Amino acid sequence: MVSPNESIHRSHYRTLKMALSRTFGLIKPDAVSNPLVLRRIVDALSASKELEIVAAKRLHITRDQAAKLYETHQGKFFFDRLVRHVTSGPSIALLMQSRRDEVDAVAAWRRMLGSSKLFRNAFSESSLRTQFALSDTRNVGHGSDGLKDTLREMAIFEPLPPLCTVKCLKKTEKNECR
Repeated sequence: MVSPNESIHRSHYRTLKMALSRTFGLIKPDAVSNPLVLRRIVDALSASKELEIVAAKRLHITRDQAAKLYETHQGKFFFDRLVRHVTSGPSIALLMQSRRDEVDAVAAWRRMLGSSKLFRNAFSESSLRTQFALSDTRNVGHGSDGLKDTLREMAIFEPLPPLCTVKCLKKTEKNECR
């Protein structure tokens, strides 16, 4: 028989495990505006053995949302340029989770993206940013730095509707799934 304390412990463990296995990602306007690049990103995520998309929303990010997303960069020389870029067109907000218990979803998405510094990507041929980034700002996507940022960033864009199919990523900003 399981004691109440053990039951609570298991419940907290499952909640923590679920949180650790998830990450927030954003496909930025430079990638969303190019159908070929977007297709390659969606294909890479679909083929990933580490991550799967569980929720997605195509949206036009407001200045307020962008400022909250990048609040850790406020006051830095590139902050305004970054906010201007992510508000320049449609983006796709993603909630992803690891396919296996031993996979850290945050680390897996960041590996898939590659370094946010364009020059550093010259040595990482397989990353999405190596293939498609145009600059340090127009660099395909955003990835959370850790669990705390994942939870904070997901809250900025809630609710993220469950993903019906990959076709949702190509729908209008209404994010209609059929």
